[in-house]
This record gives sequence, structure tokens and C-alpha cells, in this order.
Amino acid sequence: MKNEIKLALEIMMKKYRSLVWLARSDPDNEKIQPEIKEVEEQFPEETTRLKNGDSNWEHGFNSGMLAGMRFALSKNLKRANEDFPALDT
Repeated sequence: MKNEIKLALEIMMKKYRSLVWLARSDPDNEKIQPEIKEVEEQFPEETTRLKNGDSNWEHGFNSGMLAGMRFALSKNLKRANEDFPALDT
């Protein structure tokens, strides 16, 4: 895989991991407010859609993207197939 493609996939994986984490997080948990704010500032359009749009669709899309990015970046096909869809955050 070319380095620039791999780097782009890694950036996308981090983005979707953050968005999946945010969707699963308790917004009332004071301990994670700084992390929540950071994700909201990094991805304002996506987090607005999660809050105000069709959150089930948005979360499903983000989860699918996270799983796909992790599969594409896997170094071992057998392990990638075993772990798919890897959605832990």
C-alpha cells in the first residue's frame, strides 16, 4: 500500500473511532467533557449530524467506516477476517 494512502486511511480511522466513541459516550459524564469537546471541535459537522440528524444512521455509517478502515489497515488477512467488524473504541 502506498504511504500516502495508508496515511489517509489512518487519519480516517482515527476520525471514525472518535465519532463512534462520542456516540457511545455519556454526555453527562463530567470526567470526559474535555474529550467530548475536543471531538466536537475537530468534527463539527459530523457531531452536529449525530446530535440533530438521524443519529442511528450516522452512528451506523461511522461504525461501518471504522470497521472498514481497520480491515483495510490490517497487516494480516486471516486476523482481519476474524476481527471484522472490529468496533471497539
